[in-house]
Amino acid sequence: MLDIRIEAVESDLNKNTPFCLSGQGMPDATEYDETEATIKLLEAIAESDDKTTWGDIQEFIDEYNRVKFNRRRLNQLLKRYDFDTPNYSQGLDWYP
Repeated sequence: MLDIRIEAVESDLNKNTPFCLSGQGMPDATEYDETEATIKLLEAIAESDDKTTWGDIQEFIDEYNRVKFNRRRLNQLLKRYDFDTPNYSQGLDWYP
């Protein structure tokens, strides 16, 4: 689950979709939390073999994404989101 907090509303007439300017990551997350999630993800990748599946590594990616705010990825998702069709079950598919 992804929690989104709106910190400011900025007017930019050249943009036709919402976009994120910055982010601080998960509330109360420390640099230690981010480093630990990064190391666990890298270890999972380094220890993978031919039998390792995407699903085996996905939990480490999920944890990393919870701790580390990925502004570029969020903006990609917002750009693809269909705001003209109010389908709230559409959600933001964080993973391609």
